[in-house]
Amino acid sequence: MLKPILSSALLFAASALAAQAEDSFLVKEGLWDFSINTFALIEQSSERSDMIDPPQAWTECLTTEQDRRLGAQDFAAPGCTIENTRSTANSLSLDMRCVDEGLVQTGTTNAYLSEERDSLHSFMELNAQQNGVTVAVQGLMVFKRIGACEAN
Repeated sequence: MLKPILSSALLFAASALAAQAEDSFLVKEGLWDFSINTFALIEQSSERSDMIDPPQAWTECLTTEQDRRLGAQDFAAPGCTIENTRSTANSLSLDMRCVDEGLVQTGTTNAYLSEERDSLHSFMELNAQQNGVTVAVQGLMVFKRIGACEAN
């Protein structure tokens, strides 16, 4: 049962960077450092266990507008349906509902882009309850522009 929940949490930002005109951020061109950290808390009866997954990190050169435009789907867990989005020039919030092998997870993501458009922080929370088991998954994404892309 935990595998679908954790795989969703681990991959919530792994979707392709799709261009979306609505509810999106346009970040600065350049070399970006991406990191994702996830944590799960599982409770059943009086037992409780924590799971911390290894951090994911990578760098990527974002040059085209399509690469640089981050939309609501980029902040949702894979396979989840986005039910509601709210945005301003520098913030994006979304509600999502995920169904995987009969387990229903609901949650939110809140993303914040710096005024300079060179750093972004996003916090995701998913919750599920089934057969007396409660699962809470949290994820933190941090994106930072670290310089110019190297010329080929």
